[in-house]
Amino acid sequence: MALAGYSFGAAVALRLVPKDVRCLVAVSPPTIGGWLKEPQLACPALFLAGDRDEYCDPEALSELAERLGHRAQVTILHGVDHFWVGSTERLLENVEPFLQSHLA
Repeated sequence: MALAGYSFGAAVALRLVPKDVRCLVAVSPPTIGGWLKEPQLACPALFLAGDRDEYCDPEALSELAERLGHRAQVTILHGVDHFWVGSTERLLENVEPFLQSHLA
């Protein structure tokens, strides 16, 4: 089973990820407000955000992934805002291979 969340849902998923989840996808998790304090993550995680996201700072997201170590992967997409307007295809292009590699 995989767990995925977008924005606030990604923050909640990071805080409450069950032990039996094989991988996690967090799309545009808010880096403001302390939502991403130290999540306890035992599974591989893909963090996705845009470089124009007004709620998810790419640098803060990269720092979080660095603290999580080899389990975390960050992808920052150029020209994408928090709502992924016109970029859902690019989102899928990144999520699909990650899920395939961890759920196969």
